[in-house]
Amino acid sequence: IDSTNVAQIDRPQDGDKADINLPIGRLVRLSRWSIEASAAGGFGSRILSGPTDYVTMRNTTESVKFSTAYNLNVLYRINTKWSAQTGVSLVNRRENLSYTSADQITYMQREETRTETIIHPVLGEIEREYTVTVTDSSVQKGNQTNQTNTYLSASIPLVLERGLYEGEKWSLMTKIGVLAGIYSNANGQIVTEEGKSEDLQPISTKSAGFHSFTYGIGAAYKCTDRISLILYPQAFIGLNSALKTSADISQKELGFYTHFGLRIQL
Repeated sequence: IDSTNVAQIDRPQDGDKADINLPIGRLVRLSRWSIEASAAGGFGSRILSGPTDYVTMRNTTESVKFSTAYNLNVLYRINTKWSAQTGVSLVNRRENLSYTSADQITYMQREETRTETIIHPVLGEIEREYTVTVTDSSVQKGNQTNQTNTYLSASIPLVLERGLYEGEKWSLMTKIGVLAGIYSNANGQIVTEEGKSEDLQPISTKSAGFHSFTYGIGAAYKCTDRISLILYPQAFIGLNSALKTSADISQKELGFYTHFGLRIQL
């Protein structure tokens, strides 16, 4: 081996101000927590059970209308597949009410004096007066009601979400859980068993307790390491009646809404 001096590597001394170009990169640290905000449009309806005639009348006079829903959730990643989420869910269900009450017939009795002529073979013509009772009737047309009813409800979702597929940009997931009601309000009119329409506001609505089962399947597009766009169709069906009336009627809410929103990983 040639014992010539090995070329020495220049190294900065302690006192030297040498520029050292080191690769500097920003490390993104993602936590297990995320927040999600979405708005949705869709159709909501209800399932009625009770007296057949009354349920048929309600189904004839009420029809679904485009409705809206909003979600603001907090998610916690349990592991690579499962997440738990909760928050606030607001649903504004709308329906058309078109109803015409039955015509009302009123009967009135009055006395009327009449005159008749009797031809007698001996006495000739004899006139006499007598009184009869006459019944008159009048018809009052039924009232026509056309308006939009609104059922506003706020609830807390208790949901588990599972990842089905995760690619570089796209991912698929599904969720299942229950909705716990915290507020509800009904505005509009409802047809009673007597065939009359009355305001919904005085009728009490169930706002507390687990009232619905929910399920959804959606997709997410990753814009950055932290922000994703989500498309999340979701359905829910009532577990118990949301409307308390004097009639023995159960009204369970249901709906299908497609949510669009953002998911931000903290």
